[in-house]
Amino acid sequence: MVPVERRYFVNKLAQIGIIIALPFFLIISAIRILTSPQYLSFEYNKPAFPADKYGFSMDERREIAISSLKFVREPLPIEFLGNQTYAGQPLFNERELGHMTDVQNVFRGAWSGWGIATLILFVSGVGLWIKPKTRSQLFQAIEIGGAVTVLAIITVGTLAVIGWDSWFTAFHQLFFLPGSWLFSPADTLIRLFPIKFWFDSVLLISVLTLVGGFTATYTGYKLRIREVAQVKD
Repeated sequence: MVPVERRYFVNKLAQIGIIIALPFFLIISAIRILTSPQYLSFEYNKPAFPADKYGFSMDERREIAISSLKFVREPLPIEFLGNQTYAGQPLFNERELGHMTDVQNVFRGAWSGWGIATLILFVSGVGLWIKPKTRSQLFQAIEIGGAVTVLAIITVGTLAVIGWDSWFTAFHQLFFLPGSWLFSPADTLIRLFPIKFWFDSVLLISVLTLVGGFTATYTGYKLRIREVAQVKD
């Protein structure tokens, strides 16, 4: 028999794991969607999306941007981008290639974090689901994890909307070396991914994550109430 104190500790640890892992799972899932070619085409086809002032046609721009996202998502060498040319000239300069390598590393780290969060959710969820007595704790953890997600996204999203420039700078300073992410308007990366792309992306990530957070909170709450009622009966 497992001591009562140990069972209590394990169950609480599982709850805490779900509460912490759920926001990461939802946010990174939303980010993954936004690195898809489908989202890129959706964004580029918006009437208000700025055209390239330096010569890319819409099809050229989309094709180059899709290959850039492919580099970020997949374990491709930097030569995949470094060997690309346009009008006989390299598409990306050395600073851009260096930044794309950094972006790829950050994305890999985030995707690894998503895998860890998924594992925690699965193991903790199964652990609390197996025994009927702890199912209410599972549903409570999902409810709280969803609420934490909603609170975090509302806070971050509000800061982004009311102070976009400061928020955007702070975000890059958190993940990249100072100045390594600043480029000329004529550089390929800025032409492919102007500020509107990033603003729209942050907004959509926030909306998708909020939907996930609200859904988790509501579902966890309803299941917890039902489970408690069944236990009382």
